[in-house]
Amino acid sequence: MHSFIHNIQRMKGLAFHFISSSFGRLCLLAITFGLSGCGDFFAEKPTELESMNILRELSQITPVPQAAFPIPDVYTQPPRIVEGV
Repeated sequence: MHSFIHNIQRMKGLAFHFISSSFGRLCLLAITFGLSGCGDFFAEKPTELESMNILRELSQITPVPQAAFPIPDVYTQPPRIVEGV
């Protein structure tokens, strides 16, 4: 148990000396800016790829020419106001 506590204290001391050095501060600053700036990249990239896949699939759909679908009356009648009940 004594060696475990000694190792923890030693690691704390090494971490303190690393962070107190100018190189350690620079590394900590770079990691902080890197992680805070990468949040948008990880969120946007999968969304962008999925959007591109959807557009690619939609471009493969071919419309049916001269389709014989009946046009609903709502599109052929003149406009009118429909009041609620």
